[in-house]
Amino acid sequence: MSHDDPHAEAPLRTLLRRNGRAMLAAAGLTLLVQVGLFGAVAGLGADRATGGRALEQPTAVAMVLLGSLVWLVVAAPAFAAGGRSTLDGLVRAGTVIDSTAVVLGLTAWAAEAVTAWSAVRLYLLFAAIALAASGVARQGRRASSRHVLAAVAIVAAVAVAAGPFWANGLILAAEGPWRTRAVRLVTAANGVCATAACLPAGGGFVWNERPVLYEHTVLGRDVPAAPAPWYVTAGAAGVVGAGLFAIAGARSRRLQRA
Repeated sequence: MSHDDPHAEAPLRTLLRRNGRAMLAAAGLTLLVQVGLFGAVAGLGADRATGGRALEQPTAVAMVLLGSLVWLVVAAPAFAAGGRSTLDGLVRAGTVIDSTAVVLGLTAWAAEAVTAWSAVRLYLLFAAIALAASGVARQGRRASSRHVLAAVAIVAAVAVAAGPFWANGLILAAEGPWRTRAVRLVTAANGVCATAACLPAGGGFVWNERPVLYEHTVLGRDVPAAPAPWYVTAGAAGVVGAGLFAIAGARSRRLQRA
């Protein structure tokens, strides 16, 4: 004889009911920002006279990809913080991540430098970075503390991306193999470097050779700095993100049993 409550909602339906509006907002805003950025950059770069592809210049491709990554790092933890449970936060952050596949597909279609395999690698990289930032946000017990931690995660992600600039003194102070290790750490943790590493031959965009950047970082100028493989950055960020969500989930279950 079944003791199931006929009025009980299915777990999936309950999950969607709690998070449906947030998921729609996350997907809508992500598409608005990222596809809007793509359209603006493609419109500026399109060669209507010759019918050329919209994103021929490496700088234009970098603007779309890095702009999309910045949105991910901001939006994913912000939406994850609003979820009542760990699973809610993961679903909301995942909506932001999955919506990014649209702009990656458009970029692969419009830019010769971005192949289909490059788009897959970029998705995995972006997803791992967003997961790590969202995992930080889920360490708070209350909504207010989670939103504060989301802001902390955003600032930390920006600080890590700026590592090639603020770490100049540390890199130059290190000697011998320690300098090599310091350079590897700075580049492996950097989502900008990893983004370029996802593209064939960097997609023609060597970030530290941009005129302004070249003057403010020793990497590639005074110190050799080959970018780390993209999967090193993606793997490390993915492990951190998965670990943080696992910790948040375990703490939530422990509190429920208490």
